[in-house]
Amino acid sequence: MEKERTYKRIGMGMACGYLAYILLLNILPSFMNQILPDANLASFLTMLINIGSILLISWLIVRKIPVGGKPEGGIFDRKTFVFYFFFAQLLSFPLAGLFTNLQNMILNFCGVGDYSALQQVNKTSSPVGMFFAMIFVGPVLEELIFRKILFERLRVYGSGTAVIITAILFGLYHGNIEQIPYATCMGIILGSIMAITGDIRLTILFHFINNLLSGLQIVSMATLSPVLSSGINHMIDVVPPLVGLVLIIRYLIRSHGIFRLPEFMERTDHTEVRAFFRTKGAIIYIVLVVLLAVLNFATPLLTK
Repeated sequence: MEKERTYKRIGMGMACGYLAYILLLNILPSFMNQILPDANLASFLTMLINIGSILLISWLIVRKIPVGGKPEGGIFDRKTFVFYFFFAQLLSFPLAGLFTNLQNMILNFCGVGDYSALQQVNKTSSPVGMFFAMIFVGPVLEELIFRKILFERLRVYGSGTAVIITAILFGLYHGNIEQIPYATCMGIILGSIMAITGDIRLTILFHFINNLLSGLQIVSMATLSPVLSSGINHMIDVVPPLVGLVLIIRYLIRSHGIFRLPEFMERTDHTEVRAFFRTKGAIIYIVLVVLLAVLNFATPLLTK
């Protein structure tokens, strides 16, 4: 019964927080631009308040749930951090490319040109303000939500269970077709770091570096010539995954072709994951994500 109550409360916490997030997402930008003369500051504070609403509401709802479990322990040095980071880039490259191309195929079929989440950000936000929000606000607040508030309350039911549940919640939170698949994979890696080390500072640093790359793409698109911006963005898209490919090949050679998941991931009880996502709160959260994803997908169709 205690487990069921925990799952229900966490699911409802995320549903309520995400509902506030969606409402603010549609109301706050224009309001902030009206009251603040600086567009960069308006973009920064908009993201801070948007994500902060999820943090505050989810924490208020789940705060009485006791944290539990301990870090799994094991070696996690600088080399491991670097390997995890570039492995994440290797996973994100094909996933982001696949779903971006799928989206663009549908949009082109409907008579709309190529469209991406980065283009949408540049149209709706000040690029410089969004850059600083992405590299500071996003990593700190998102890690506090998913790898601190939620993870530490789910870890008592197994580190693997906590990793998978928070990774799916994190992926869905992004609310668009392009980002959900690779953000989920990123969530698994960030959750694994938290499971091994119990150190939220490492996941924030990891998240910061990842968002820094995306932030540089946004700034280059807004401030540089199309040719130079395209070159920088392609470099960011291609070089980190290539490094990840080299590192994974090196790993496979040393391990004689055997790729092993961390032991706690192999022990994951997937019935627990299914039980969580059958709760009313989790279902409401998924419905809200689908609505936002449809809205984001329809935006270029409605504005063509």
